[in-house]
Amino acid sequence: MIDYYLNFADEAAANAALYTTVIAPEILADNGSIITPELTQLIPIYQNIDTIGVIFKPTGAVDGEGISVLTAVAGWHVNVRSEKEIFDLAEFQVNPINPVRIWA
Repeated sequence: MIDYYLNFADEAAANAALYTTVIAPEILADNGSIITPELTQLIPIYQNIDTIGVIFKPTGAVDGEGISVLTAVAGWHVNVRSEKEIFDLAEFQVNPINPVRIWA
């Protein structure tokens, strides 16, 4: 298995790269008017997708109550596991020294 650690600009960018969006077709009502359902479904392109989202890391500072102050790491983080190489995701791939979450 090959593990990919990915960082996208935001959730929308991740969804665009990892999913196909299927929009429900319009329906013709009995009176002839068109009903457009607001249903969309994300269909995964890859078999194993683990969405992490925003990752928070300690800044080294502590607040007034002794709690570590955290800061968000830029981007929207997703892990993908595949049996074969995925060249389409190369531009989003990062190589964290200590990944926040890994595949078991």
